[in-house]
Amino acid sequence: MVETARPKFLVPIHGEYRMLFRHKEFVKNHVAGYSDDNIILIENGDLLEIDQMGARVVEKFEMYKTFIDEESAGEIEYDVVRERKKLAYGGAISLVVMMSKTTGAIAGEPQISFQGVAGIDPTNGFAGDAREAISEAILQMKKEQVADRTFLKETLRVALKRFVQQQIGTKPVIVTTIVEV
Repeated sequence: MVETARPKFLVPIHGEYRMLFRHKEFVKNHVAGYSDDNIILIENGDLLEIDQMGARVVEKFEMYKTFIDEESAGEIEYDVVRERKKLAYGGAISLVVMMSKTTGAIAGEPQISFQGVAGIDPTNGFAGDAREAISEAILQMKKEQVADRTFLKETLRVALKRFVQQQIGTKPVIVTTIVEV
């Protein structure tokens, strides 16, 4: 295509920088009449000026990634993208613990649901072992620590996270909910 069009300047534009460089080297070595002066490598944010004197990068602009949400067609923050990526790779675990308002003790078994977590076999008793790990973490806490719901939620989240990492080696997002009954 370069031989057919014979542009005065060639600017490879598609691919990673290493691909652009290879394109430049290919044209230099296989198409007569092209040298480093005729082939300009640019990156995202480079302002290329072409005139009678030649072609050159005259300014560089700082470029940022912009993420657009499909459903709302609005821009989303990188933190949201990172959280979605985490969910995609590790899945999510929802932990619901019912606590008695009067005694502060566990009211029933902790409820755990797994969404998209790889390596969990429902028939091998993993969920039961996870419930036991949560119950054990609560039993090891002092009464004041259990009374502080924020501390309790974080302690249970960390206990479940450690259990899951030890058993199956994944890092799912864990959402902990304390329900007082």
